[in-house]
Amino acid sequence: MNLRANIDKPQVFYSMKAFEEANARIPLVADDLAKTTGDDYVRMVEIDKDGYQLGANGQRMPALDRNGHIRTLVDQNSGDAIPVFAGPRDVAYHVDWYEANGYITPEVAGAIRKLASISDEISPMLKAFKIEPDPEANVGLDGVYISRGQVKQERVPRFRREPTTSRIPSSDKAQAFMTEGESLLAGNRYDHPVEAMRKYAKDQLDKINKANLSTNLSYVRVESALSGQELRLGDLQLDKEAQARLEDTIRNIKTAKKEIKKVSLRKKGIDRDVRMRQRNDDRVRKLLDVAADQSLQSNARRIAAKDAFTLAQSTFDDAASAAKEYLDATAKFAGKNSEARIALTETLDAARKTVREVEAVLKDEVTAESLDNLHHIDGALAQADAIRKAVATDIDRLSDRLAALPLAERERAEEATRFFMDKAKNQFGDSVSELRAQKNAAVAAARRETTAVENIRSRITQGKVDELERLTRRRAKDLRETLSYSQELQGRIDELETNLLPLNDHKRELNDIITQSEVFRREMKESGIPTGYFDASIVGNTWAGVPVPNEIANAVNKYKSVPGAQRKLLAALTIPYDAVNDVFRFIGATADVSRTAIQGLLGIGENPDITRKGIGVAVKALKDPEEEFTFLKQVEQEMVDEGLGTLARAVGVGKLEIAHGEYLFRGVSDENSMLAALAKKKPLSWFEIMFSTPGNAERYLRYQDYMRAAKLAGKDVDDVRVIRDSANAANMVTGRSSHGVLAPIIGERGSSRVLFAGRFVQSQFDTVYNALLVGGIEGEVARRSLLRLVLGGSALTYMINEANGEKTDWRPIVDGIPNPNFVRVRVAGHDISLFGPWDSLAKGLISTYQGDPSSFFRSKMAPAAGIIYDLSAGNRKTPLDEPIGFNKETLGQYKPSPFGLTDTIQGVINATRGEQSWTDTAAGAVFNALGLKNSPLSPREKYNKELTEAYPGWSAKDTDGKPIAYARPADPLDDPLFLREYAANHPDSVPGPASALGKELKAVRDEYGEAIKANNARFSNDERTLGEWKAVRHDLKLQQRTALEPIFEKMQQAFGDKEPEPGTPAAWLDSYMATFENAEVEKNIDFDLLDKYQAEWLKANGAVAQDYIDQFFLAGADPVAERDYLYAMQKLNEDGYFDGGMPRYTGMISGLSDREIDKAKAFISGSEEKHPELAGIKDYMTKAFMILDAEGYTIEQIVDVVNSNKKAFENPVFTIYKFDNPQLVEWLDTGNFYSTLKAVASR
Repeated sequence: MNLRANIDKPQVFYSMKAFEEANARIPLVADDLAKTTGDDYVRMVEIDKDGYQLGANGQRMPALDRNGHIRTLVDQNSGDAIPVFAGPRDVAYHVDWYEANGYITPEVAGAIRKLASISDEISPMLKAFKIEPDPEANVGLDGVYISRGQVKQERVPRFRREPTTSRIPSSDKAQAFMTEGESLLAGNRYDHPVEAMRKYAKDQLDKINKANLSTNLSYVRVESALSGQELRLGDLQLDKEAQARLEDTIRNIKTAKKEIKKVSLRKKGIDRDVRMRQRNDDRVRKLLDVAADQSLQSNARRIAAKDAFTLAQSTFDDAASAAKEYLDATAKFAGKNSEARIALTETLDAARKTVREVEAVLKDEVTAESLDNLHHIDGALAQADAIRKAVATDIDRLSDRLAALPLAERERAEEATRFFMDKAKNQFGDSVSELRAQKNAAVAAARRETTAVENIRSRITQGKVDELERLTRRRAKDLRETLSYSQELQGRIDELETNLLPLNDHKRELNDIITQSEVFRREMKESGIPTGYFDASIVGNTWAGVPVPNEIANAVNKYKSVPGAQRKLLAALTIPYDAVNDVFRFIGATADVSRTAIQGLLGIGENPDITRKGIGVAVKALKDPEEEFTFLKQVEQEMVDEGLGTLARAVGVGKLEIAHGEYLFRGVSDENSMLAALAKKKPLSWFEIMFSTPGNAERYLRYQDYMRAAKLAGKDVDDVRVIRDSANAANMVTGRSSHGVLAPIIGERGSSRVLFAGRFVQSQFDTVYNALLVGGIEGEVARRSLLRLVLGGSALTYMINEANGEKTDWRPIVDGIPNPNFVRVRVAGHDISLFGPWDSLAKGLISTYQGDPSSFFRSKMAPAAGIIYDLSAGNRKTPLDEPIGFNKETLGQYKPSPFGLTDTIQGVINATRGEQSWTDTAAGAVFNALGLKNSPLSPREKYNKELTEAYPGWSAKDTDGKPIAYARPADPLDDPLFLREYAANHPDSVPGPASALGKELKAVRDEYGEAIKANNARFSNDERTLGEWKAVRHDLKLQQRTALEPIFEKMQQAFGDKEPEPGTPAAWLDSYMATFENAEVEKNIDFDLLDKYQAEWLKANGAVAQDYIDQFFLAGADPVAERDYLYAMQKLNEDGYFDGGMPRYTGMISGLSDREIDKAKAFISGSEEKHPELAGIKDYMTKAFMILDAEGYTIEQIVDVVNSNKKAFENPVFTIYKFDNPQLVEWLDTGNFYSTLKAVASR
């Protein structure tokens, strides 16, 4: 059928996710159940070395069999009685008897019942999945169930002849002994009852988990590519389920048919008796009429006597037939009523013997006289009376024996035989009555022959008439009852046949389902779709032999599968990866006792008293590892007393997390690994306890607190939804989600491989989601917790800062990035955030919103994943091009050392070097131990602090040493000249990247400052013309700008890409550098435009700003010539010389504007600089044509460009302007010397 299904479907993923979570939690739940229910048992119940339970007097106690009798055995060799003593399960199976008879105290009995309550917890869950609990059969009515479990040790039995074996026998074999005491006597040994019940709980919960998974998988829908319709995976199971139901239906049909046949046979017997009684009634009337007729002759009386004996024989035959039916009906109870059958057989034999004797008497009396007939009739009646008494005695004895049978079997036997017993009694009673009547009739006949005939005949006739009427009434009543019972049986037959019809219909439906399922399978096979089978060890036997789409089978089976041959390469890669990841995680988390201020921070805001109690439990557990379970038992008892249910139900139903595995080695999945074993050794186990125990204790208490609140609010605390909401809220507040944040995508193990603490991150997301969108207990707790954390943390931060004379920075974003000092407290040289991981989450969300999720995601990565990410992203260098890894600033990213211990050790190193005080180092160690999110002053913060301290004593000076009078900014970072000078003069005092920037900036200043100074000096001394000076000046400015650009970019990366405040030196520098960008034309600098824009800049910002920029770029060079030139350019720009407001040329034929002609002339000039070979061409026309023709200029345009240099084509307006402003125009003549320019300006 080509069924398609995506293994990432929620039905498949979450079914397996729930199974995996439950599978991991089952051992923990079983452990907790055994611990909490078995603590009193371990403390109170004493078991000797041979496995027998000792009583209140310290002695062994007798064992009881299943009927409650003291059990003994007989030695087959000596015949002596051997006592059997009670094992722990024997006592549990009859705990009331042992308590009532003083063998055990009520406290011990209570401990036994408490341990046995595990089965009471689990049995309802088993029944919910239609799994019948399987307690041992010999639990008494006055006892409870404690699993006997498997035999730990088996020796050669002492009292049984059976082969020895070296294997550990199964539980079934071990329980072949009637009592545990017999098994112990035979040499067997069992697990301690608490351990046996733990295993029992685990096994039963495994069954429930598999049944739940099987049910969930049956609802997964797959699509048929052939027919396009969807069906459930459970449809593929139909044939198997239908086969089982069909077998049950066929059995029911056969049972119904047998019942119909049995009832029909019973009805036939009743109908036969009805007919027989009717015939007997007719013959009795006829017999009485004959007996009443006194005129009959002797011959006629003989015939009447014969008929009487014939009637007696028929009666006995009927009685024999009824007795035979009774014998057949009671055949199935042969083992219990053999004596009754023998008695009945003897009775029948006696009856047959009497019949034969009666027949013999009848023959003798055919010719006898009336008196002789009377004599033999008396004998026959006496014999019949004896038979009646014998049968009655036998029936009574049989009734007594039936009464002695077990209740259920006796009721069935009585029901099956009551009819036949009553019928037998009636038959024998009728026979005796009839014989007596015949006797009276015969006596009356004899007397009539010897006495006065008339008188006696009248009395006999009246008596017989009365007797006949009585007998007729009784038999009419019996006949009506028999007919009514016959009709009842017919109705029963009709009812059974009616019930048989739907069974036959259901049989046909099941056959149709089986046929449909076979069609599904055949289409799957014909379409060539790969099919597989579920691993029975995962889903149980309900899916055995049911083919399902291969991808779904793999999706389920992979949770337990071991990488096969086809995955050798993947296994080879994952094994070392996991090793590196887990070892780094192992080392990194060691000595990390800071869980309370990380995962537990939200709980501190929600209810700090519970946090305090959790830490107290952990401290006590350092001395006594069982303290946590003692505390758990106490909490559970309080909850039970308050009617809030049990913690076991919270864990099993509500999914309350118990993080037994969330210790220092939560990245290690193998419980039997070396690292897991190492975690149990001191002092590592102490860190483990301090990390996990407070979280567990907090979850218990918070769940209890939320359940109390729910009960006060009138909610049903037995409702699964209330339990689950309270458990989820407790998990959320304590930072423990049921799965990692990436588990829905790559599974739990995959999430652990990628993220360091995926469950905690998921709990943070759950908290935010619940606070915004969810109601009920979860939403209420999330909103309350976050609100208290934000308000309380903010208020405390403000108060601490105010007390220390610091200002609280409330800006979440500075310079376009998350503010590292947002709501921080400055204590002992450390920045502390009272919001811990929630501060990191907020900044991560801001970075993600700004389009940079990588930094947030990188901070949450597992160690190995982080290294791989850095290498794959090419992040082998810092933003300052320093190699990652082995330097003072970045080594901490990868060196394998514990979190808090890393910072503490680094602080000690810094203190020994004099880079920080020992007070700050000690404070940092305390903060790390408490888990507070803190950091010492970063290089940038140290730099800012040093700049702030040095800035008031510094002033900017011009080339003459005079201070530059400008408005100094409040923030030294807005004064780039100060930053440059300070970094250049103090490169070693500023740590890390600032030192490198200062050195690079100083080198650029020295290099280009000297070149600019030399160029200005040669121009001032008339060693270079204006044109030569400008050409060198332009080249140096361009080179200086090119060298400074990467340095400015590094400064922005190191100190923040801050937008400068308007009017500050930083804004002057920023806008001055922008003139170079604005003067770019087709990727070349148009120096005329550059001069124009810089002249505009001078006008906009003033002379002071120009002095500042000159000092920044020229670094002490003489700026006089530069300033004169810029003032001239500024005045020309104001008069419209640069923007086309003043016409320059006339007589142009190409249509080019003056500005476009100047641009073409600038392009020719620039090309000469780039191509020195053009310098040898003296003819300007030839040079212009060679350059501009290649750029697409027409001949007319080239001619205009050439003519623009000729006096004849100069516009008169421009001529007049030059005449009126020679001090300005002369700066346009590139052939002038500086002395000429100064002389013209002085006129």
